Amino acid sequence: MSDPEQDGLLAPAEAIESDEASEDSPLAPSLESGLSRRQLAWKTAAVLALAILPAWYFSFSWLIWGDPDAASVVDVALSRFVHSLQFWLPVCYLISRSGEGWSKFGFARPRWLLDPLLAVGVWMCDVVFQRWVIRMASRLLAADQFEALFSHSNYTYAVALTPGEHVLQAASLAASSFTEELVMRGYLLRRFEQLFRSTWLSVLFTSVLFAGYHTYQGPGGTVHAFVAGLTYAGAFCLFRRLWPVVIAHTLGIVP
Repeated sequence: MSDPEQDGLLAPAEAIESDEASEDSPLAPSLESGLSRRQLAWKTAAVLALAILPAWYFSFSWLIWGDPDAASVVDVALSRFVHSLQFWLPVCYLISRSGEGWSKFGFARPRWLLDPLLAVGVWMCDVVFQRWVIRMASRLLAADQFEALFSHSNYTYAVALTPGEHVLQAASLAASSFTEELVMRGYLLRRFEQLFRSTWLSVLFTSVLFAGYHTYQGPGGTVHAFVAGLTYAGAFCLFRRLWPVVIAHTLGIVP
């Protein structure tokens, strides 16, 4: 006589028990996702950076420093680090999942002599370009129009006093520069090139977006950011390397 188990025949109670065992238990759901551990780590880190980290930081900073209008250099610097992480981590995740390779987005191997030299050249071009724009505007616009266009807001920065505050401030500004260049030049410029099939349009669009980052600085700061965005975008298109542009950007904002 054949064995019921070998014939695939089970008693009703045994069949029910087998079906229940095959279903996911609320206390022990299936953990299979089809993703590698690296992909899971990137996804989790991206959500933490976007949704959890900023809330934690601002919550604890309120307890420590109180009134945000009286923020210290340390508070502002830490806020920049959190804000930067909130953006660059998800963008790096998107790049890692794109299948295009990191070098396509400007992440070439750093060259410790060439990149700083290129950065100084980009920074000097920005300084010359800024002065040329101001000179041309002063010639083309009436005095009141020129003053209105290049006026700045009353936005104030916390002033670093100690050597430690100067170092922390410079490091946070470098982190902010890296984030802005990664988003604008590294990622969006390439995506706009792919969408519009035009490098010039990509340079223009990313420069407008970059200027929009700085509207809190008033018309003058917005114009300055737009001109700088054109310079940095042009340099990135020429080198296709993020590091010179990041260094130049940092040189342009560190006091």
